[in-house]
Amino acid sequence: MTDGEFVLLVGDLEMVRGANPYGFIPFVHIPNVRPANEFWGVSDLRDVIPLNRELNERMSDMADVIRFHSDPPVIFKGVMEHSSLPVGPGTVWDLPEGAEVELLEWRGQTPAVQEHVERVMRALHDVAETPKTAFGTPAGF
Repeated sequence: MTDGEFVLLVGDLEMVRGANPYGFIPFVHIPNVRPANEFWGVSDLRDVIPLNRELNERMSDMADVIRFHSDPPVIFKGVMEHSSLPVGPGTVWDLPEGAEVELLEWRGQTPAVQEHVERVMRALHDVAETPKTAFGTPAGF
């Protein structure tokens, strides 16, 4: 390929040849370390994939915790049928004498999901050798 001629090669097979529409050499593929009998090299992102999966799972866990705390289950005690009771702000229930209603609360230490997410993000930056700004974090944070 030159500034005037365009050639597309896949392996040793010439796919396209003609005038270079760009006027410059747009890119050249230089493969990474090639495993035996493979044309394409090993991806730079190979080690990032498990970290990304872990990050996705922990972010999902964090969303579940937030969802649970923003709309906790209601516990009915001493009520035989509660499926038809409306739920929402300003709702009034007529309960039998001795019945109790409460929200299920988290008791104990909350899981350290945010700290784990931050550790996974640091590992992602280190393994991918990519600055935080590439992930949307402003410089200086």
